[in-house]
Amino acid sequence: MKYSAVACVALVAAATAQPRHGNHKHHHVRNVNVPRDIVTIHELVTKTIYVTEVIDEDATSWIFGNEAKTKPTPVVSESKPQGNFYETPSPVAEAPQSSASSKAAPPPPPPPPPPPPPPPPPPAVPTTTTSVYVPPPAPTTTSIYVAPAPAEPLPPPPPPPPAPAPEPHTSSVYSSGDQGDNGGAGSTQYKGEITFYDIGLGACGIDHTGQDTLESVVALSHLIMGEKSNGNPLCGKTITISANGKTATATVVDKCMGCAKEDIDVSRKVFLELFGSLDGGRLNVVWWFS
Repeated sequence: MKYSAVACVALVAAATAQPRHGNHKHHHVRNVNVPRDIVTIHELVTKTIYVTEVIDEDATSWIFGNEAKTKPTPVVSESKPQGNFYETPSPVAEAPQSSASSKAAPPPPPPPPPPPPPPPPPPAVPTTTTSVYVPPPAPTTTSIYVAPAPAEPLPPPPPPPPAPAPEPHTSSVYSSGDQGDNGGAGSTQYKGEITFYDIGLGACGIDHTGQDTLESVVALSHLIMGEKSNGNPLCGKTITISANGKTATATVVDKCMGCAKEDIDVSRKVFLELFGSLDGGRLNVVWWFS
């Protein structure tokens, strides 16, 4: 900027130094280089020159594309030799370019960039279904005690038959070695209770084990058999039993230690022949020696 101001001052001084030709409209430029007489004319010219000087100005230029930055063209004043004065047409001083014009107008700010596209949604994570077997709860067993129904009371046993009227014959007590009327046919009848037992080796020395439903045998009371076992005269004797409208025979093979005098204990075969079942337990019978 300093050089531009100096150039402007030099041009103005050169213009004021030119001679005035009055109001001539046309200037004769012929023989302009012919030396003339030097005429010194002193004129006082007062001019006010405003010089704008910008010092240390920082400017920011925007350059886009291939646009070249415009620089002001410096004006170089030509030095002329002093001595002769030549009337030459005053060159038109080139106005210095304004520093503002050398600067391109800043372009409008670029539009804001479009917002970035939203990120794609994350890929769906495949859900894995896992079946877990849950065993059913174990059944709970609850034991409930159910009291059995009260058993029906057994019917009371029938009243024992009235004792028979005393008979005129002798006592039926058996004495060892003497049968009396007990061992013969048509002897005295005995009225007592009948039961059954598991037969085996009896007091008479005969083994009938496992033959409960095959053999018809009987055990008489020890009060009739006496103390003798093997070789007892009543062993092998046969008695007839009457009950329930039926009769059955049995062979004496054993001695009943828990029987009353006129009670008898028989095998299952004899009991079934008289009553058809073993449910009776203890029943009344009449028996005698055959």
